[in-house]
Amino acid sequence: QIIESERELERQFADSTITVNGLNTATQRIGQLQGQLRAIHLKAHLETKDLLSAKQIHRYIQLRGYAGGNHSHHHAHGH
Repeated sequence: QIIESERELERQFADSTITVNGLNTATQRIGQLQGQLRAIHLKAHLETKDLLSAKQIHRYIQLRGYAGGNHSHHHAHGH
């Protein structure tokens, strides 16, 4: 849906059919979809950790790059 919405917005710009109202509507929709995707992504991390043992969680954190306190390369996902 995000990709389709972005393509439609680009098409409207290319065709010079975009209006200010259309732009506002399209970008709000894209933002809403991106927020929903982010929530699904982060929820999956939470649900994954609920299924793991303490040892597996430690390894999961290492594999995600959060071990050692260097979080600068990653989004602010919880541990």
